[in-house]
Amino acid sequence: MNISLAILSIIWFLIPAGVANMAAGVSGKFWPKFNLPLDFGYKFRNKRIFGDHKTVRGILIGTIFGYVSYIFQNYLISNVTILKTITINNFENNYILGFVLPMGALFGDAIKSFFKRQFNIVSGKSWFPFDQLDWVLGTLIASFVFVRFDIFFALLTIIVGLALHITIKVIGYTFRLQDEKF
Repeated sequence: MNISLAILSIIWFLIPAGVANMAAGVSGKFWPKFNLPLDFGYKFRNKRIFGDHKTVRGILIGTIFGYVSYIFQNYLISNVTILKTITINNFENNYILGFVLPMGALFGDAIKSFFKRQFNIVSGKSWFPFDQLDWVLGTLIASFVFVRFDIFFALLTIIVGLALHITIKVIGYTFRLQDEKF
């Protein structure tokens, strides 16, 4: 597989995870009342486990939107032949994977938040490169059982995921949709 095709495959692979990550982040704007913290307010070493910004609502909404995007991808794969060339092994019609990809991204983000709280990093403050890679690493780890990929694919996924994250954040910052570039 050439590098361009590999990058397209990785972007295609990351779409449900990226959609989940974005949907979880904006879910509070649409459903502000359902903000039950994922850690239920519990603490570890006298610090919140995940903090107020990781909510049950975010996990549910993110997973639903990520799964719907996976279903849409499978519809496209069935109807647009060229998309089969960028679809990696065991991606198509693996509906368990449709849940695993978004949940991996969201729990990767939650685990990173745990470490941010433990290292006294203020919620919302950038923690480069962990804030940019948490969803990618969570997605790779969660999908490892379902998708066959080699170390090259995993490393390239980390690089592409980082580039995608930074690009989307810079666009959001440019259009004043968020306060920080990264």
